[in-house]
Amino acid sequence: MIRELWGFRKLTTRSYPIQGAAVSAGATPVPIEITQYAQEDVFDRLILRVVGNVVVAGGGAAGAATGQPNPHALMNKLTLQTQPQYRGVVPFNNVSARSLLTDAAFARGYFLNTLEAPIPDAAGTYPVDFYLEMYFKRPKVRKGIQWAMYLAKYTSALLTVNFGGREQLFTGGTNTWDLSNLAIQLWADSDFAVAAGDIHASEVYEQTYVVPATQSDFPIDTLPPGYLYTDFSFQMEQDGVLTNGLLNNIDIEGGGRVWTRQGDTNANAIQSRFTRPELNDQAQVVTGLYVIPLRDGMYSRAIDALQAPITIKLDVTHGGTVTLIRLLARRMIPTGVQAAPRPTPGKAVQGRTVLSNVAGH
Repeated sequence: MIRELWGFRKLTTRSYPIQGAAVSAGATPVPIEITQYAQEDVFDRLILRVVGNVVVAGGGAAGAATGQPNPHALMNKLTLQTQPQYRGVVPFNNVSARSLLTDAAFARGYFLNTLEAPIPDAAGTYPVDFYLEMYFKRPKVRKGIQWAMYLAKYTSALLTVNFGGREQLFTGGTNTWDLSNLAIQLWADSDFAVAAGDIHASEVYEQTYVVPATQSDFPIDTLPPGYLYTDFSFQMEQDGVLTNGLLNNIDIEGGGRVWTRQGDTNANAIQSRFTRPELNDQAQVVTGLYVIPLRDGMYSRAIDALQAPITIKLDVTHGGTVTLIRLLARRMIPTGVQAAPRPTPGKAVQGRTVLSNVAGH
């Protein structure tokens, strides 16, 4: 039998963790040990699908929308952690539905979640079918396969997904939601028979910050050193809704280097000249999104915090009741999982002799 070079398949199906009808249920974890269903895959991406019907009962006043993406924010947070854990890297670390949608859109070049119908808080039966993607392989970088997840390197790959109920999407009101008919599917988009050379340790990481008041130098100084930070996505929320007008400037500094400067009032320029050009369709909505992508598709041009920490200072305008910064970062350690053997000068490698680069040789 000839081994296929790639495959797309469903790994497992789970029941939704919240059964019966409730106004508020709270988030409930669904753990999935991926190595029970795959062993030799090189994951380009994993895809969560939630499908079925939601039954809304009650004729009272509807709740107020939280502003989070509907229905995707039924998925509250997810984490994918591995054993062994190479250099402390967690492939997906406490990432929300909003951040997954943002990350996937900029990997693909456009948003797809607008095709998936929201659930209204009104009596009725509503079909649900939505997807959330976890991208490993980087489609816009050089040698993107080096960022993929080589499952054979791990004895455990535990995906923990927290799902909630109505309270994730609406507050107040008295209607009840029955989520019993929903199913959770995990799909794999994989490569096979890949010759592993350099394999990077890569992490998608989310952190949130509440802005208590208007501030010209709101600090984000909790990003640890030891990484290259390849991508930053600043998602600005006012009372749960993405909005412009909250972020005025992004200042990124560290180790004596300055990538973006304080006092430039650069947020609008970053949105229009960095964020929007990353999307293939220029009509896509980027309200509240400020993305600084990997420079030239090369990790050697990334924001370097390998030796010294970086500090981000934001010029932020407080608005509404709650002003929230949702920071999504991609960070990595080059060859942190595996480094390919490097040829020694003067030794034959695959039928050729590697010459020294020293003058006179």
